[in-house]
Amino acid sequence: PISEGGWSAFTTSWQQLDITDPMLNPYLAATCDKARPGWPCDAEMEALRDRFAREGDPAKRKALAIEAQIHNTKIVTHVPAGEWYGVSARRGLVSFAEPLAPFLVFWGLEKR
Repeated sequence: PISEGGWSAFTTSWQQLDITDPMLNPYLAATCDKARPGWPCDAEMEALRDRFAREGDPAKRKALAIEAQIHNTKIVTHVPAGEWYGVSARRGLVSFAEPLAPFLVFWGLEKR
């Protein structure tokens, strides 16, 4: 059981925009009871995420993001199992008012 140090696992996926940096990536959250169910309580990860959020220098932010990824290999909040790509097609009868979004949306469509 988890209460005795056991493991629990589930599969999930996010859009790339949801996991672009340590602040947005819910997999790196180690905020105890505010994190996902079963996620760790890790002050060092939260300090790295906080420093990342407050840092204005892009080079230093990149170094902090790398440090957070390295630290994640020690606390193992998640194990990436791969990538997937959604395949889509559209007919010439459908036009888009805006450029295509990098994720699925149902607005800005028009049928000719």
